[in-house]
Amino acid sequence: MPKSRNFLVRMDRLRAAAPELRYLLTRGYPRKSSVEFIGNHYQLTRDERNILFRGVFPRAIAQAIKANRVTPGAICGKELFVDGYNVTITLENAMKGHPIIRGNNGFIRDISGTFRGFRQSDLTEACWREILRLLTQYRPGLTTVLLDKPYSKSAQLARSIKIWMEEYSIQGQVLLSQRVDFKLKNARGVRATSDSTILIRGGPSLDLAGHIAIRRLKKRPFVVP
Repeated sequence: MPKSRNFLVRMDRLRAAAPELRYLLTRGYPRKSSVEFIGNHYQLTRDERNILFRGVFPRAIAQAIKANRVTPGAICGKELFVDGYNVTITLENAMKGHPIIRGNNGFIRDISGTFRGFRQSDLTEACWREILRLLTQYRPGLTTVLLDKPYSKSAQLARSIKIWMEEYSIQGQVLLSQRVDFKLKNARGVRATSDSTILIRGGPSLDLAGHIAIRRLKKRPFVVP
């Protein structure tokens, strides 16, 4: 298993920066420029800025997302839509020992920023076997895994996931789409994702990668102040 990379954060600066970022976001300022402004003011590192970017939300939005969060038991017999890259990358980074965080919306995120550089590996299969063991336990009625079509090797990953699903007798499909976020935002079922742009649209949402990382793999997330 790859070694965890160094992860050092200065809590005094994050405790001061997080409320200021929430203040700006609550008043409608753009997230990216707000994080840049706060980050420059407190001279934050890349990791500290990523923690703010992925883990800090206005209180009203955070509470609304928490209200729609469901436990794995909620997927029994229901249709489940899995944000394929989001879940895979978050769980893979947790398995590598890379930092994961729990945002103030209650969901687990990684801060690696490896989405565009993702490549399928042996760890991908190990990750999906953990996912499928959980789905075998709770048995959704139909599982749809959505992968971004434009990204390199998506078709290969889709074929692999479909094979693994069949091995575990999980009824479902793996689809390539140009509009994964749109489909997840409008899905009529339980969504498995930690992407805040999807979560804020409402509807039952399962923190699939986070549940496995914490409950099954016993990883300890960094809790965003």
